[in-house]
Amino acid sequence: MSHHQHPPYNGSSMPQSGIILHAAPKRAVEQMIQIVDIIHDVYRDETAFLARSDINGFKSIQGRKLEAAQAYEQGLNQMLARRNEMRGVEESLKNKLRLMHGDFNQLAQENKKLLDRMQRTTERLSETICNAAKDAVQNRVASGYGASGRVETPRRTNMSVGIEKTA
Repeated sequence: MSHHQHPPYNGSSMPQSGIILHAAPKRAVEQMIQIVDIIHDVYRDETAFLARSDINGFKSIQGRKLEAAQAYEQGLNQMLARRNEMRGVEESLKNKLRLMHGDFNQLAQENKKLLDRMQRTTERLSETICNAAKDAVQNRVASGYGASGRVETPRRTNMSVGIEKTA
């Protein structure tokens, strides 16, 4: 369900080939309001998934996020290119778009903080796994028993363990 009360632009998803805002400035602003509403909803959902550490939910909306972000960027670029035309659009409509844009920016900042937190958590987990693997190898090497049951010193003391870090 949309955060604001108007129908979603072009159904529930963005066209993959890109958007072209309507030739009429007022209609173009209305389309942009719908696009901002959709990207706001996607970011709100993603932020909720991040807050719950729901990685599967987070992954499930990445396609929608990419489509919405592309439409948002394309729409903004078109609005900027048509800046002079947009001056004639009624102020109340332009103000609505400005407010929605501000709300979206605030949500995007919260989203970024949660993404940064998830990345730091992933890095700490990777370091913990790497350290545990090193400790396990060192303990195994230090307690190497020979066939006679005696502790034997390993012949190779130069060992390295590596874990690829991906975030």
